[in-house]
Amino acid sequence: ILATTLTIAVICVTADVFRMIGISLYTEQYLAGLTALAMPLLFLYVPATGARGGRDGAVPWYDIVLAALSFAMMIYVAVRFPTLSELVSARPLDGLIVAAIVIVLVLEGLRRTTGTGLFYTTLFFFGLALIAGMLPGEFAAKSIPLPRLTYYSVWDSTAVLGVTLKIVSGVVVIFVLFGQVLFKSGGA
Repeated sequence: ILATTLTIAVICVTADVFRMIGISLYTEQYLAGLTALAMPLLFLYVPATGARGGRDGAVPWYDIVLAALSFAMMIYVAVRFPTLSELVSARPLDGLIVAAIVIVLVLEGLRRTTGTGLFYTTLFFFGLALIAGMLPGEFAAKSIPLPRLTYYSVWDSTAVLGVTLKIVSGVVVIFVLFGQVLFKSGGA
């Protein structure tokens, strides 16, 4: 059901159906909505061990919890984005908590799907942003405090819900869907 809903939602976003029926959303709102549908699929289908080919057997309780939590957090982001994106300098506690949970969930999803290489690279650059002011000479930059970096990573329009996710949801998914239609119809 989630996969079908995600596919239909991507088609609706690409076809600009929401605007045609009078619903005006920030780009990040619909990206968060699409992510709310995609992240539970990740936790329900890809095991924590990162085994390729999908899950064998029943879904463990912790993956069900992660799937439900990821859905709830991304729906929260979708609903609250207009307000909390304007409060980047204030960093309200609810936005900070949600951002921290979303970052952990995204990192876990990254680890499960790509392995440890990209996971550790991402952690390295996250850590680098925290300690950049302590680096010597030309390597030095301004350090970003953890609360600011955490909040910014989710609630800013150039972060998690930025251009990359927009390209994936608006172009890549449609091309994959089109390829599957060609394949199933014998045109591939």
